[in-house]
Amino acid sequence: MRTRVVLAVTAALLGGLFSGIQPAGAAPHGALCHIKGKATFSKPLGQKPRPVTYSFTGKLDNCGSSTKGYSSAAISATGSGKLSCGQGSSTGVATVTWKPSNRTSTVRYSTT
Repeated sequence: MRTRVVLAVTAALLGGLFSGIQPAGAAPHGALCHIKGKATFSKPLGQKPRPVTYSFTGKLDNCGSSTKGYSSAAISATGSGKLSCGQGSSTGVATVTWKPSNRTSTVRYSTT
């Protein structure tokens, strides 16, 4: 069950990170990546949405970017919201550090 939750939050984070991004000078203009990482919740998620905070750390790799030189990145995010195993919404901020340039993108996101 924890794996499903981590996958759901990961998918939600990805959706929030790569849809509707305001272009930043340091970010590649369009990138699709594989994401892998770990989400940690302030309390276990149950059947009914309840207030929680969470953090996520991981890696983006195998990136297909429209800008050369952005093939991987480190990602960290924090957020909060009212969540359960299968529903809810949250908002947060993610920082992506692109390799090999070490340039960063900061992204505000929301999940549903």
